[in-house]
Amino acid sequence: MAIPSELLENEIISDWKVEKQIETFQGQTGGFFSRGYIVEKGGKKAFLKAMDLHSVLGGSLQQVNEAISQYEFERKLFEMCARSGLSNIVRMLDQGEHIPSSIAHLPNPQFNKVYYLIFEFASGGDIRRELKFDGEKLDSWKLFVLHQIAVALKQLHTIGIAHQDIKPSNVLAFKEEKKYKLTDLGRSSSTNYIAPTDDIPFPGDLKYSPPEYFYRYIPPEYNDRRIGSDLYLLGSMISFLYTGLGALNLTRIFTSQEYWWGIWGGSYKDVLPFLIDAHAKATEALREKLVGNKFQNELALIYHQLCHPDPSLRGHPKTRAMSNHLGLERYVTDFDRYSKDLEITERIRRLASGN
Repeated sequence: MAIPSELLENEIISDWKVEKQIETFQGQTGGFFSRGYIVEKGGKKAFLKAMDLHSVLGGSLQQVNEAISQYEFERKLFEMCARSGLSNIVRMLDQGEHIPSSIAHLPNPQFNKVYYLIFEFASGGDIRRELKFDGEKLDSWKLFVLHQIAVALKQLHTIGIAHQDIKPSNVLAFKEEKKYKLTDLGRSSSTNYIAPTDDIPFPGDLKYSPPEYFYRYIPPEYNDRRIGSDLYLLGSMISFLYTGLGALNLTRIFTSQEYWWGIWGGSYKDVLPFLIDAHAKATEALREKLVGNKFQNELALIYHQLCHPDPSLRGHPKTRAMSNHLGLERYVTDFDRYSKDLEITERIRRLASGN
């Protein structure tokens, strides 16, 4: 039997015509189960993310409250981003509740409600799609994407939000604007609102998690725990773009099996020297993939800093030594400078070759 969030095709929701459901979509793995739809109004496409309470029916009252709280939390964060004019965060266009017309006559309307968020439409999909269909991308493109993600993080951090779930599927291409934006704030941490996931040591996708959480070590300082995790995930995008692997998996390759999480029985402090050694080897492996890149050494160093296994050392060492910040603004500047320089170099190369 279909549930409310599966019954939205051809519905009119706040003047948006629901065209079709899409099988997979950005933000699908974050928070409670949800579905995605393409909607249209006045010739403009948008993306609708829908959730209902049927996934928690039969559960406790706490589970129902958590599902609603998750929706409300994400809605509030996107509203805050819109008010603050964050250019590199996907913009929410509308939000609300809707009961599909086919079940509007049924009793218990509170369980037939669909809670929805409508976002601007990313015509290019996420960066995995660009990599899949466009083949090997130029270094300038990779650095531009990294710069866009770093800008998005800086914008979020400025208003007290740590994203916590940066991964390829959450980086969307807006080709008309020549911009890449972050989506899915459902796993974020905020200094302004209590999040349903605040009690989870690392609320994001564990496939991209910093290593300390697998060894049950939780950094006591907010900067190391939340902001530091965002920086780790930013660094992990470097290794993904150049090796196809996130930082966690790249480090694991160079870690002796006896020190793997799930096998190691000691403390994080004791295993840390072995992880640092594996991280150094992973950095060298990445450096080899960067051969031919004008900024090979600089990018390898940035990766080493961002993805350092010691949370207290993660980020830019000079900034950490002078303040309580991790130096994200330095990486924003570096990625911007590198991408522009490489774009000029590549253009000159094309002209010289007659292409």
